[in-house]
Amino acid sequence: MSDYWSFASNEDIASPGLTDRSSTSVDHELGYSGHDRFVLFYYESRDHEVRWRDSHSCGPACGGWPPLFADIHAQASSYGLSLGFGDQPGDHVVLVDRVAQKARFAYREEAQEFLARQQAAAA
Repeated sequence: MSDYWSFASNEDIASPGLTDRSSTSVDHELGYSGHDRFVLFYYESRDHEVRWRDSHSCGPACGGWPPLFADIHAQASSYGLSLGFGDQPGDHVVLVDRVAQKARFAYREEAQEFLARQQAAAA
């Protein structure tokens, strides 16, 4: 993967929950309080919850994630992408660039590799 925008969809996620946010960013709404530029959100089928991961840590999304993630999940489905549901993990995640204030769908493995490269570059 040459850069982080070479993922499944070249379109920004257009969910009302992710665009035109004036006072709150989606990463904070989903429970991320870290400082990394890039953070991914994924469905964890073992716990039936959405979790976040940055270049060096991970944690659960906040309790208010179901409505926002339902919108994101519906959009992913419209592209034929799987974020996971029930006992099935998804092949895709949501990658957020907190500086550019953009979010994209990404293949899970590619996004995890991207975050690992970010950690290595920061070391």
